[in-house]
Amino acid sequence: MKRITLFLLSFMAISFGALSQTKYYKEFGKSRIVDQTEFDQIKDVLLHKNKSKPTVNVNLIVVEETRRNDSLVIVYKRQMVMNGGVKINLSGTEKVYEMVGKKFPNFVLRDLEGNAFSSDSLLNAPLVLNFWFNGCRPCKREMPVLNQIKKEYEGKVRFVSITFNSADQVKKVLQDYPFDFYHLVEGKELIDQIGITAYPKTIVIDRNGIVRQVMDCVESMVSENGEVVLGKGDEIRKEIEKIL
Repeated sequence: MKRITLFLLSFMAISFGALSQTKYYKEFGKSRIVDQTEFDQIKDVLLHKNKSKPTVNVNLIVVEETRRNDSLVIVYKRQMVMNGGVKINLSGTEKVYEMVGKKFPNFVLRDLEGNAFSSDSLLNAPLVLNFWFNGCRPCKREMPVLNQIKKEYEGKVRFVSITFNSADQVKKVLQDYPFDFYHLVEGKELIDQIGITAYPKTIVIDRNGIVRQVMDCVESMVSENGEVVLGKGDEIRKEIEKIL
């Protein structure tokens, strides 16, 4: 039977005081922090996805712990153990991360008004691409932060969003979640080509079309009072400054 096992490798090192701390979880290579309830949901989803595959164990392995006041942030990796003992690391394995240092592929997509938009028009200018979709809560949550970053770099950097959704679906989302990027739609072929499987993704590209950084959602942090809050996107600003 398929099962998910959480290996608390450093369990013996956790003091009785630490056991009373509020626990949060962060997957290795990603920036999003989740609470215990959402972490349990992640385990359930992993189990469900593997029901149609050969017998495997998906192990969630703790690799790091960071304490702040009454909170404990646990960093974990996902590891699949196949029949015969073959181990495959699943964390940070999206193909899109391999694009850093490479030229972003040419593409032609349509905007919200149905106009064709070619990547050729983005040459000779720094570019920030954001990939999202209408059912992605983390995508919507970071939109105000991305809007602020766009406002700060207006005229210096191009900001474009790409989704596999239709124009009508995007327009409906924008009614409740203002997102000030230039929107391109029905980009599934491009998304599959570059290997994005988890959302959101932000890709920073220099004026020569070279991918300089691939990032997940805006980084979350644990505040001084122990609450998980969304950051201000300073990690994106840092990468933008490198390509100006």
